[in-house]
Amino acid sequence: MTFTEDGTGQADFAQQTVLLRAVQTLLANVASHAHARQAVVSLSWWDHDVSVDVVDNGVGFNPDRLPPRDASNGFGLPGLHERVTAAGGTATVESATGDGTAVNVRLPLNPPHVNTSPRVVDPASDSAAPLHSPDSDLPGESS
Repeated sequence: MTFTEDGTGQADFAQQTVLLRAVQTLLANVASHAHARQAVVSLSWWDHDVSVDVVDNGVGFNPDRLPPRDASNGFGLPGLHERVTAAGGTATVESATGDGTAVNVRLPLNPPHVNTSPRVVDPASDSAAPLHSPDSDLPGESS
């Protein structure tokens, strides 16, 4: 197995979990079904997205003929698709019998957390301060 990373970025914990579970599922599928000699995992950071690709040179399959998810076949690709979709992303499977398999999972990166706590404006200074900041005096008080 080979791992590559293109770019840099930061995913939140929930996104990291979805990506980890996706790679675990996909590599388990490679080990169990693909009869592959090689698998490549690629992590790519984009401006507003992160994607992971798992590509193998195994026996391939027809993605349109997946068995439905049930207790006998685990979560597999249908479960992966559900998890990724629930996180606002997409999962794309490309495969053909005899040609290996490529799966792309792409998630939108959550915007950075913005502090939306209420603020008090002191009309005398025309500036805003956090409503309950322990590091600042109350409006109108002097030290």
